[in-house]
Amino acid sequence: MPRIINLYKERGETPRERLARYRARHGLAPETRLTYLGRLDPLAEGVLLAGEGMDQATRARYCGMDKEYELAVLFGVATDTYDVLGLITEIAARARPPRINTHALLQEVVGLVGEWEEPYPPYSSHRVMGKPLFVWAREGKLDDIIIPTHTVAVYAAMCTKVGVKTGTEVLREVRAAVQAVRGDFRQDAVRAMWEREVGPLYNLHFPLVTLRLHVKAGTYLRALAQRLGERLGMPALAYHIVRTRVGRFRIEDAERR
Repeated sequence: MPRIINLYKERGETPRERLARYRARHGLAPETRLTYLGRLDPLAEGVLLAGEGMDQATRARYCGMDKEYELAVLFGVATDTYDVLGLITEIAARARPPRINTHALLQEVVGLVGEWEEPYPPYSSHRVMGKPLFVWAREGKLDDIIIPTHTVAVYAAMCTKVGVKTGTEVLREVRAAVQAVRGDFRQDAVRAMWEREVGPLYNLHFPLVTLRLHVKAGTYLRALAQRLGERLGMPALAYHIVRTRVGRFRIEDAERR
């Protein structure tokens, strides 16, 4: 009988690592089929559904459920991955301290609600010609392919907090985030670039905005952060992502151990 398991994925874990931790804790036999139902970035945390003994049609149905998130967006810095686990591509603070017009921000947050087509992020697991996009990106061959588009939908968007982070705080928290991730995610190069580019900006204040979002399955929160920055004329990235709900499965009920 198929079974759905509501797991809490910690920041820094990959979905595969979270499933391995669940298997070890519950002593599942190697032949027990267990798969995650929808990806979650290494630096994102929160609800990760797992399916045990599930066929492809049932898996697709659960992967297609709507989701809710809390998203912290850092303004003034952009990276090639659209989050802090990426190489910096732009820093607005080199020219002037980044500042947010609160009225314009609230208007643009409301303006995120809707449906549109957009390319998959270059650093994503979507496959093109049998190879994940992030592999094409790492090989420097994105110009050799056409990145496909997909439908994105935001059903509701609300700004819950507007604050700032100093350059010192940003660098300290980025170090910790990158350190938490295992596997090959270019950690050494990412860490070195953040040290070089943000380290000298220790006394600057970077705007940090927290959003609550209800979105269609397949919507990349990293891309929403970048999109919000573009609408405000400023580089931006996903600083922290927490998935709080998938369909009827809520973060309060997720197994954390």
